[in-house]
Amino acid sequence: MKGNVQDAWDQGYKGEGIAVAVIDSGADPSHKDFQTAPTNPKFSKEDMEKIIKKLGHGRYVSPKFPYVHNMITGDDDQIKENNQDAVKDGSHGQHVSGIIAANGQPDNKNGEYVVGVAPEAQLLFLKYFSDDGTTGDVAEAIYDAVNAGADVIALSLNSAPNVPNLNNADQRAIRYAVDHGVVISVSASNDGNSASIDASNNVSDKDDYYPNSNLGNYKPFNSGDIGDPADSPDAITVAAEKSEQDEDSDMADFTSWGPLPDYTLKPDVSAPGVDIISTGNDNKYVKMDGTSMATPFNSGVAALVIQRLKKTNPNLHGAKQ
Repeated sequence: MKGNVQDAWDQGYKGEGIAVAVIDSGADPSHKDFQTAPTNPKFSKEDMEKIIKKLGHGRYVSPKFPYVHNMITGDDDQIKENNQDAVKDGSHGQHVSGIIAANGQPDNKNGEYVVGVAPEAQLLFLKYFSDDGTTGDVAEAIYDAVNAGADVIALSLNSAPNVPNLNNADQRAIRYAVDHGVVISVSASNDGNSASIDASNNVSDKDDYYPNSNLGNYKPFNSGDIGDPADSPDAITVAAEKSEQDEDSDMADFTSWGPLPDYTLKPDVSAPGVDIISTGNDNKYVKMDGTSMATPFNSGVAALVIQRLKKTNPNLHGAKQ
């Protein structure tokens, strides 16, 4: 899946009317590349406030981020990632969000800006990783994203590989999402410690789930295998390929090739995941590598495809979509 999305944009598909949920470490909606209001958004402020009231949590921030929720503390005013690694090297969740749907505009200051794969899509952000390393519940986050109205869910995380258990909570949540017409994009793990970003080092793992990029103390999962929830037959599992447009789709040297422990073939697709520049906190930009970067690219592509499907096949609903 090489990264030329210009053809889709030229045909009018930029993610209009689509909402992508990001389950990750934190986001900074105040970044200048998230300030352009989406064209024909899926959710107005009034629409989302009704959903938030029904859910009993969440907060409307802006037309670009109509829904945010801190799953760790419940304080929906605090979704930015502020730990030392995020300050030093950039926020994992912020970087992922920019790949999906940043819509930066040229300015007269330094000319730096980022445009994501689906720049007109809206972002529903669920802060799943806390600044001190604890995590929320993946299944709960998936249910919440679906019930908030997501069309696509991006999960740039993974856990230790086991024989797939289709009856565990995460797998049931993914099935719930698919039955409601939601595309789930999950990162394959990084095989070894060769993934990197500028001036960062591997230090230690985070609990049971790991963001799949090398960001400070986020250590790439050191296995060629693929763990939960990327082992779901209902999820699109994404490996990383090199990003140069003029090259064949060579796989990144750090990406997991699979298969699953039961020899099921995974990953399903690959997307650019090397030297990806995207949004950081506080109007900064960060370069990262990893299947964490390939996954939001795939999520953005899914948003473009769903936009087209809604136009050409308006009667498709639920799992048929």
